[in-house]
Amino acid sequence: MVGKIRHVSILLLILFSLAGCNPFLTNIYSGIDKYKMPDLGDVDDIIDSSKDDAFYDKLEDDPAAKAEVLETLKDAYQDESADDETRQEAALMAADVHLKTSNTEDVMDNFNDLVGDATTMDNDDFEEAYNMDTPEGLFKSLFGDPPYESGTPADDPARVAYHDIVWVQLEAFILAVEPLESYGLLIKAGAPKPPDVNAGDTATKALMAGLTRFITYSLDVDNDSSSDTDYVSGIEAEDINKMAYYLADPDDVPLVYNRQPENTSDEEDVNFYLRDPVDPTGVDSDGLYYAVNDGLDISKLLD
Repeated sequence: MVGKIRHVSILLLILFSLAGCNPFLTNIYSGIDKYKMPDLGDVDDIIDSSKDDAFYDKLEDDPAAKAEVLETLKDAYQDESADDETRQEAALMAADVHLKTSNTEDVMDNFNDLVGDATTMDNDDFEEAYNMDTPEGLFKSLFGDPPYESGTPADDPARVAYHDIVWVQLEAFILAVEPLESYGLLIKAGAPKPPDVNAGDTATKALMAGLTRFITYSLDVDNDSSSDTDYVSGIEAEDINKMAYYLADPDDVPLVYNRQPENTSDEEDVNFYLRDPVDPTGVDSDGLYYAVNDGLDISKLLD
């Protein structure tokens, strides 16, 4: 698809639905004060550190340790012989490792602010305030305006630095998709969520991850849907770079979208925007939908 992604209204429906759910207005990055570094090869030890902010700080400063933790967690949530609770906790923690080590806190705080405004502003004012004419307008609202003036050249050091920060944040949301999908598929299969899981927080992260994947996948900068050099989730590094470049641009230059996953159902189906764009009709392509719907009944949005 060339031009703007249509049906921006679906994003508004999601946001206004979220506005009535208090769990989304909490800080999903809070943790406990005491820190103890776990055995990075032991999934139980890692999960025990899931609420330790210092643990994520350590991983942010140590890419090798972060990679080892993610490998241990992935082995656990993909292990069909493991109990459901361990698999779910490992999947959710893997998503947190991606997000909490990539400075995504401000993005999620902006999301919460946006939801708060949705409760006090009428639809037209809300769309105008948050530049909801395009999907990328929503993302600029979430990521915030760049910290420099209009007309700042692309090679300006401040703009380059901001671009790099945004690139890492976008990548984190995209990388969080896979473990969140795995969690959602366990919910779909009937596994009860672990007792300490905040379904609202999980839904927020899954929704943001899914929308990031969808809009970035749709850019398809090289116009080659058959490329075998995918970076992740059918997305290439050039696509992430294009989105980061847009978010780092102080001027609103509309993006061009070159592809869109085939929608085999109602074009306003929320599930469509959360499905795996590489294989949207696959039996396991709707994990994110179940992760979101577990904390928010989005199936009723279009009733």
